[in-house]
Amino acid sequence: MIVPGSRPALPANKCRICFQRNVDKCLHRGARSCKACSQFFKRNCNLDLDCVKNRNMCWPVKAVIKVCQCCRMRRCLEQGMALSVSIIHEKAFDDFNYPKMSEFAKLFDNLKRRKFEKFAFDGPLHGTSETGDHRYSYDDHFMLYNLEKRTLESFIQGLKSLKSLTQLQTEDLIQKVTPYYISFGHGSAAADFVNHVQGAVSTENRLFLAPNYYLDIKPSKTGEIGKTGGVASGQLENLSPLQDLLRNNNVDLSLTMNVASNSERSKSEAHKHAEQQIIKLVESSGLVRHTCVDQFANCFLHHMTQTYKQFTCKILDFQMNDTEIAILHSYVILKTVSEILIREEKRQGEEVKQEADKLINEYYLYVQEKWEKQKQDETKMGQFLSLFNRCKIASTEYGELRIFGIMSLEKKNSEWPPIPLETINCSQP
Repeated sequence: MIVPGSRPALPANKCRICFQRNVDKCLHRGARSCKACSQFFKRNCNLDLDCVKNRNMCWPVKAVIKVCQCCRMRRCLEQGMALSVSIIHEKAFDDFNYPKMSEFAKLFDNLKRRKFEKFAFDGPLHGTSETGDHRYSYDDHFMLYNLEKRTLESFIQGLKSLKSLTQLQTEDLIQKVTPYYISFGHGSAAADFVNHVQGAVSTENRLFLAPNYYLDIKPSKTGEIGKTGGVASGQLENLSPLQDLLRNNNVDLSLTMNVASNSERSKSEAHKHAEQQIIKLVESSGLVRHTCVDQFANCFLHHMTQTYKQFTCKILDFQMNDTEIAILHSYVILKTVSEILIREEKRQGEEVKQEADKLINEYYLYVQEKWEKQKQDETKMGQFLSLFNRCKIASTEYGELRIFGIMSLEKKNSEWPPIPLETINCSQP
């Protein structure tokens, strides 16, 4: 039996966790421990453990090797174990051919490094265990949120400018696409970010930023600190513009479920819930018959995924403005509508399909003209066009890099004009 205070001094080579095994002349996960305790910490650090509450089983009555998992994990944390200390940092967008990154890519480069916590965006950077780094994670969240908000606004405005659909159909399609424009295409980071956005509208009214910090946003405007933490309460005011924007466009964020992002179960549940949300909106829109509602949901998610893979995956040397991003997502919607109408054997289906093809061809020609105006050298121009075509053919190769800011090249002397939507002759279906 080990009694606190009566234990003799341990040899220098003994594990500080279990007091049983020898240390392999190095630190494991930031603490002086044996390999067995290190592996135990790795296996159980993301689990929700409960103490056995039995005095004959738990610390400090028994040796640590015989205590329950919860108390052993507590001992590991007391000795300073952290997964971040032993993980080698790998850049999320490490490509020497494309050294410039868009704002989105830089933010994801920072946020993807925090994948070892229960929620991937929380926690310090790899290589440090300072709790103060949670603050930087908090700032990155809202920088990403502001970019999402601006892109979402531009997409809604760009979609409204299309003349191929009636006003009623356009409003219905905005409702269908808006929730997934926020959460879709972030790869493994998607569920984490929407969890944080969901905190603003969830019944629990919690926005979890770190294991020991949460913000209570029930008091509508100012937020209160739920636990001790160095986060100013006024910073939650940044959430209100997004809520107003979504509310004004009748957007339902119920699909953003509070699930762990790293599990396959959560991804399948999010996809299933997304389909249900689309089905619910389509049923009330009258755009297609009830028998084709499931087809519409599947087609929309398919085209959204493929478009992200094709146009937002690896081209990091060319920056799109808001109008150009809206054009790509308008193409997704037109493609989805055309496929459904064709299945319905309606004449308008072929017309909408032609408009979608014309839209993407206009965009491709505009990209070529844009590069010519910048007078890029032929080598880089050829590299871009080759990569553009390669992405259209072999889109699955870079499927994990589905980010919104698709291309990134710093604008130098002048602003490039947006593609003239007026030149696209769209007839009413």
